[in-house]
Amino acid sequence: MVTRLLYESPVLALSHDEASDWLYLEWYGTPTLKQVQEGCALIGQALHEESTQKVLCDISQVLQPNQEAVRWALTEWLPAVRNMGLRYVAWVYSQHYIIGRETFDRLHVLLTSPVVAAFDDLASAYDWLQQQA
Repeated sequence: MVTRLLYESPVLALSHDEASDWLYLEWYGTPTLKQVQEGCALIGQALHEESTQKVLCDISQVLQPNQEAVRWALTEWLPAVRNMGLRYVAWVYSQHYIIGRETFDRLHVLLTSPVVAAFDDLASAYDWLQQQA
């Protein structure tokens, strides 16, 4: 995966994979709700500027997912950005914190659009997202 870095902060690297035409979000550390909201605002802007319909959201290196931030992203942010054309999200679980997985699993099934699929590893998420038209 060859990407062009669009933005970087202490908790997020936002890149565009031009060959696959999707945004790659690499979250790490222990992001606060405010940091997630700020990052998501930039992601929304990048979705518009890059005119892409897919996101690969990798939180595998998040040490302690913020349940409030996961809830906000799934119930507030994702429904808002689907109006920008977002159709598919591949979500890679954190390997460090099981409670974030439980929150995600409970909430993401309520979404009808965009289509969100969760994975234990980056390779599986990548393969799935490649298959989405």
